[in-house]
Amino acid sequence: MTSAVLLFSLRVLLALLLYAFLGLILYYLWKDLHRVFSREVSVPEGWLLLSDQEEPIALAAETSIGRAADNMLHLQNETVSAYHARLSHQHGQWILEDVGSKNGTHLNGVLVEGALVLADGDIIEVGSVLLTFALHPSSGKSETEAVAE
Repeated sequence: MTSAVLLFSLRVLLALLLYAFLGLILYYLWKDLHRVFSREVSVPEGWLLLSDQEEPIALAAETSIGRAADNMLHLQNETVSAYHARLSHQHGQWILEDVGSKNGTHLNGVLVEGALVLADGDIIEVGSVLLTFALHPSSGKSETEAVAE
């Protein structure tokens, strides 16, 4: 075998190894991007308990509250604005915001101005409607009701 053929063979082999290495890098980058973009963001449970209902209402990552039919929580009450308040999950916490309602939103009796962090058992007043925020569907019930289930 002449030196020219040997040198040519080494060049081809190095080119194949280089392309294989680049292909492997691209494969792992694609796999990592696919994992990041296909991953579902899990939102911890949040529930609202209406004072006149027994069944709790599950919250979405962002839940709008108001009298208008396109709100996620549609409340048919004259004291509730068309678009009254918003509950959202941000940075690991549940946040309550008033969205310019006429009668205001209250959290544990305090007028909501800006964004407030919710805690389990907080009482939210939307107009004259009382809602209890819960981290578990049975949190708003008394201990005897929860044990009876």
